[in-house]
Amino acid sequence: MKNILIVEDKIDGPMQGYDHVFSFRLNPADSFPDDYISAKEISAIYHSVYDGLAARLLDPAYDADFSDQGIKLLWCFKKELFDYAFTLALRYDVLKRVLRTFQGYEVFLPQPEFKRGGIQLASVVKKSPLAQSVGFHPVHLHEEAVPVPVPVPKGRRVRWPEYFSLGNLSKREVAVFSDFERSKSVLQHLKRRSPVIFSNHASPRTLWRAWSHGAAYGQVVYRPEHAGRFEKKVEGYVRKLKSEKIFSGFFFDDLDAEPWLREKLTGLFYTILPKVFGEAEGMRRFFKESRSLKSALLDEDVDPSKNVFCQIARQHGVQTFVELHGAIGGKHGLVPLTADKMFVWGKAQKKRLVDWGCPAEKILVSGNSRYRQYQRLKTQTVRHKVVKELGLDPERQIGLLVFAPVSRWHLLYERKMRANIAEALDAVVELCHEKHVQFVIKLHPADIRNTYYDEWIFRNECERDLIVVRKYDPMLLAKAVDFLVVYGSSYSVDGFALGKPVINIYEDFDPYPLLEEFKEYEVFLSANRKEELKDLLRKLIHKQLPKPERWDAAREDCLNATGTDPETYIASVLSHA
Repeated sequence: MKNILIVEDKIDGPMQGYDHVFSFRLNPADSFPDDYISAKEISAIYHSVYDGLAARLLDPAYDADFSDQGIKLLWCFKKELFDYAFTLALRYDVLKRVLRTFQGYEVFLPQPEFKRGGIQLASVVKKSPLAQSVGFHPVHLHEEAVPVPVPVPKGRRVRWPEYFSLGNLSKREVAVFSDFERSKSVLQHLKRRSPVIFSNHASPRTLWRAWSHGAAYGQVVYRPEHAGRFEKKVEGYVRKLKSEKIFSGFFFDDLDAEPWLREKLTGLFYTILPKVFGEAEGMRRFFKESRSLKSALLDEDVDPSKNVFCQIARQHGVQTFVELHGAIGGKHGLVPLTADKMFVWGKAQKKRLVDWGCPAEKILVSGNSRYRQYQRLKTQTVRHKVVKELGLDPERQIGLLVFAPVSRWHLLYERKMRANIAEALDAVVELCHEKHVQFVIKLHPADIRNTYYDEWIFRNECERDLIVVRKYDPMLLAKAVDFLVVYGSSYSVDGFALGKPVINIYEDFDPYPLLEEFKEYEVFLSANRKEELKDLLRKLIHKQLPKPERWDAAREDCLNATGTDPETYIASVLSHA
């Protein structure tokens, strides 16, 4: 009888003794060049998982049992649980598709070490109807084909107090708990209000930036060695979780998800709840010291620490605001809001969030505070700077390539994505031979250590026409280039905001489109095949494409282009909350 080995980890070395090998990560031994699931099918699973999970985690019936001093604990784990549930549902769906294809084969599955809350294919099979219809055999991988360990960077530990503040907090009216780069423009407009920057990381750099902006500083640093202080409390919530059956009746197709989600949430309780409790103590101290505080600005509210911050702020009468910092993709990072209100770029984004159930009065149209500072810069000055620093040819046009990280989906989407990227690069190189244009690839932060593009450029001998940039201000790059080619990234909006033509490629393969609210305006060019991309690029290079008819309308509706400066508006709302 023929057999198939199904693995989920990265392996290094030949896999012998199997007729086929199927892996959930790209491996040299893998027998399959294509994905087993389409973007449309991924999207359907996404919405099914989101709706089912949200109905349970946000059910008021569980508030009493899973609250601590007014903090709704289940709200803190919305994103972590969704990411886990979505991955589990996708893997189970793909596993069933593979087994249907290879019906009658003997199936071998490796037995990995147990990790609380982890997804193990062998366990998925044993706890699902698949165990009754297919014969499975546990197997230990060959010594030469063991999982490749991922190195963990070692950094210096800074021993700061668990709670630390600098400056007179009692007279501050606005707090900012956000990535500094995302809120830098707003902070500059808040100087007169002497804001306070809050952080949950020991960061001398953030402290220095707060001081240089005339801001006070508050910091909470949780230490894992202090987790024992909350052990009894955590155990109490774990016992409640076992008795409550929050996820009872939740199925992914025919797979009962209840034991998986309960185990995952149990793991989150043990690992993250002590941090939540420890940081909450420091946050309450911070709000007591900040007696005059009226409002707080955050870049998100789904991270457990920031979710807790919003809930404690509400207890102290402080309004919290989230500023949208990326294009709208999936629901799970945006709705429902824990913060009181959200700043969005335009009325088109507001409409989409309202359609998802967010109350209209909670959404404030502001524009994007990050864009205006770059829009005011002179293009030629920026171009000269970029060309000089990157060693580009000043006589040739510059195209910017921006792709989603190539390891994002771990097979469930990665194979097709890589094939699309390779096809796009082929089209780009063919155009470079005509000597009118050169291209820059700006890597996603998750790809900074990935050598995929460097190796591709070397193999195709196009070092003079195509360069890879790992760290550079992405907005300056968009300002300097002539046009952009974007795949699976909200960078399209950055290019549009700076007045650049943008080609979005292979949109047919995006599981949940990032730019849905822009579609009706048709401001982005689209190419889903190599020849389409080459044709559009040639027309852009030779200035043969007219400005889209609804360009100005899109800038107004999606970016609030003619409204008040976003940073001025946001600072004003925060100051008068």
